[in-house]
Amino acid sequence: LKTFAPREDMRIAENIKKQFSNERLIVAQAAHYLEGFKQAKKLLGDGQVFGDITDEKAAIFTAAVAKAEKIDFAFVFFKTKGAPLTEARRISRRNPLLWRGDCIIAKGIDNYNKYKNFYGLKAAWLIDPDRIDCGYDEVYEEELPPYSVLFE
Repeated sequence: LKTFAPREDMRIAENIKKQFSNERLIVAQAAHYLEGFKQAKKLLGDGQVFGDITDEKAAIFTAAVAKAEKIDFAFVFFKTKGAPLTEARRISRRNPLLWRGDCIIAKGIDNYNKYKNFYGLKAAWLIDPDRIDCGYDEVYEEELPPYSVLFE
């Protein structure tokens, strides 16, 4: 579910396209969910899911995941300004936009492996941008609008 306050001078469909272009991470979110589904299906098939899944709803869900051949991902956009309208947009596995999300996932896995090799697994990791490229920028208080500052 993605909430948004649309611009009044644009149609809903145009506002939704703008959401995709302004927030590249929402495409990565679709890639993450689709990859997670694929991994969950594999873990279920390999008998590697542990814990109490005797709850009826959990059992129905895990059975459906195990049987599913393929899935698509859908974003449901909920308009928070004016009439509370909703519209959905699908991102199927064959959509070329997922390549961007897959690249973000690959970068995350690469960063994980770099940090694992550098820091090991026995201590907390600290980001050190001078040693390893984090792939993202630092957020500074001076860059934020005044209403977002918690303490004055």
